[in-house]
Amino acid sequence: MTVEYAAPEQFDEAYGDVDDTTDVSQLGVVFYELFTGQPPFRGKHST
Repeated sequence: MTVEYAAPEQFDEAYGDVDDTTDVSQLGVVFYELFTGQPPFRGKHST
């Protein structure tokens, strides 16, 4: 699993079960990045 492309339910059961829609969410992130050239979310990196 790549954290940047993972669906929220893969980290917290409060978002629901991991199922086929998880794949759709991940594919949406990939398409977003392909079309815009940047990820949909940017987190803070600790150094």
